[in-house]
Amino acid sequence: MLSGLRTVSRSAMALPFKPVDVAAQARAMRLEARGRQDGAEEMPASDMPGLAEQEVRSAIMADRDRCANDLASQLRAARDALAQLQTAMDIAGIQHAADEAVAGLEQIRSSWSGEIFRLRREAVEAKTEYDAFRAKYRLGRAARQPHDRRMGIALLVVAVAAESLLNGVFFAEGSDLGLLGGVSLALLISFFNVIVGAINGVLFLRMMHHSKLWAKLIGVVMFVITLSVVVMLNGFIAHFRDVYQNVGENYDLRLIGRSLIQTPFELISIQSWALFLAGLLFSGFATIKAYGFDDPHPGYGAVDRRWRAREDAYAISRQDFIDEAADIRDACLSRLSKAIESLRGASSQRQQLLAGRARMMAEFRQHESHLEQAGQQLLTIYRHANSGARSTPSPQHFGEHFTFTDRALDRPEMAMLLIDQGLQHDADSLIAELDRLRTRVIGAYQSMLDDAPAEA
Repeated sequence: MLSGLRTVSRSAMALPFKPVDVAAQARAMRLEARGRQDGAEEMPASDMPGLAEQEVRSAIMADRDRCANDLASQLRAARDALAQLQTAMDIAGIQHAADEAVAGLEQIRSSWSGEIFRLRREAVEAKTEYDAFRAKYRLGRAARQPHDRRMGIALLVVAVAAESLLNGVFFAEGSDLGLLGGVSLALLISFFNVIVGAINGVLFLRMMHHSKLWAKLIGVVMFVITLSVVVMLNGFIAHFRDVYQNVGENYDLRLIGRSLIQTPFELISIQSWALFLAGLLFSGFATIKAYGFDDPHPGYGAVDRRWRAREDAYAISRQDFIDEAADIRDACLSRLSKAIESLRGASSQRQQLLAGRARMMAEFRQHESHLEQAGQQLLTIYRHANSGARSTPSPQHFGEHFTFTDRALDRPEMAMLLIDQGLQHDADSLIAELDRLRTRVIGAYQSMLDDAPAEA
């Protein structure tokens, strides 16, 4: 065997091949000495190669086979790597996804003439009504909307309960039913005070802000009348308590009424005064809270809320459709971008693998020729020494050159490893197709935006 005739290991990146050190191999095989010895003995005697020649040929052939095996390992690894680049990918699936994205965008586009168009029409009509209302009543300011109506209503309920409890305490003294009877009577009184006060605030006090003079006059008159009723009722109740406390159930309503008219401010007990003032206080509180339930100008707050609600409903629905379309577009474009990036990366890796494979094959061909030359040089050293020591003519085969009977790359097993694998289609054409799909999706999205109704 040729100890110095080595290739690099069979692991990955085992190539290029190491050249043969002819002089070292000749010394290791003692070719010159063996040639002189065989020549002195007139060996080889015929055209059959001698033992030394056979050893050279066997060693050269064995090393060529080892190199070929190393090359086959490398070609097999390259073939497997190319097979993993099988990114003639699911182009049909990507095309289907793009078709679905375009269909979804077209569906959103068609919806502009359906529900969205109806919402926009309602928003425009509400804005027209709002503008007409402002023009009719010469309103140059924005409507004043309450912060939280529910809180106002809750406070009115609390006011009814608080006044009922307070009045019940004032009525409890002198009542046969005590606190329970007083609270029952006071509940009716407080309910009246709060309800009448709320009506006065939400209707008549707001009418005083009306742009029409007749409405203002009605508001003033009704506000004064309602306030007078509240004052008179609470005064009557205060006088009633004084009489009821003194005579019990033997009271006379006519005497109470006469006392209210003739001596309205002559109440006997401090509790009666407190009852009177509490009624006015809670009624006034209800008036103020109810007044703040809406814009001072009657109807202005309702028109403003109707317009804003319609406009918000349209704007939200319109934006929801646009966001949905953007999601469809982005999902499809993301998939297309990843596919294009994958194709470009696979194409680059494929070119590198093919270039590396071609380089290994070229190096093997060069090394195969080198092995033939090395074999010829080794045989020449032996033959020259043999011929010089002979007394008879050299065998005829000494004049033949050493060559391999075949080329390793022409073997069928090698040809199988060179079957092209990887991208089944040209990467550039695939990328162009994906770019076309991307442009199509972007165009469908832009067309959807172009046809979108304007803001109300």
